[in-house]
Amino acid sequence: MERAGIVHRLDRETSGILLIAKNEAVFDRLCAAFKNRQVQKKYIALVHGETEDEGILNYKIARYGKKGKFVVDENFGKDSITEYKLIKKYIFKENALNSFLKTNFDRLSKKFDLVNYSKLEVKLHTGRTHQIRVHFAHIHHPVAGDKLYGWNKAVKFEKLWCPRQFLHAAEIQFIHPVTEKEIVISSELPGDLSEILKKYLYSKTGIVEKSS
Repeated sequence: MERAGIVHRLDRETSGILLIAKNEAVFDRLCAAFKNRQVQKKYIALVHGETEDEGILNYKIARYGKKGKFVVDENFGKDSITEYKLIKKYIFKENALNSFLKTNFDRLSKKFDLVNYSKLEVKLHTGRTHQIRVHFAHIHHPVAGDKLYGWNKAVKFEKLWCPRQFLHAAEIQFIHPVTEKEIVISSELPGDLSEILKKYLYSKTGIVEKSS
């Protein structure tokens, strides 16, 4: 019986494109393409704070402990490269909070940046587990709603308005293993993440959204 399966996986709370092979031959060829870095993947992420307009994060990543967590480890980690471009900067709408949440927001904001956010287009040059989340947490711009790599004391508050991590697999580009034609598959930002941007965030004045 032919073996098929998921070639491109996503973290549990990440939305977007999955790549699934329907037979063993295609599965093997696609896996080889991923291994040889012949597949391009783009994500949309909302992270805490104001990032640079663009950048490349080149930090080695290794498994940490027994709970499925990963960390930057330059001694024992594997090569991991993440490229990003700024799409738009946002400010949190404090007036969208009720009085109870506003009190918690004011308290937490003294220690964590819960006011400023950056929407990014992220391109992976390697495919390490949790790579985007680990890299941006390492540079103190954790993905919004990330309960594993986010700021522990702020995550409980953040989950009230961003119930899952704001990370979406938006595009994948590869050569079809049978037809040998270039394939580009894209996925729009889903409704729940779009609603978060509309309901809780203001676009910063003077920042024009850039096309990906």
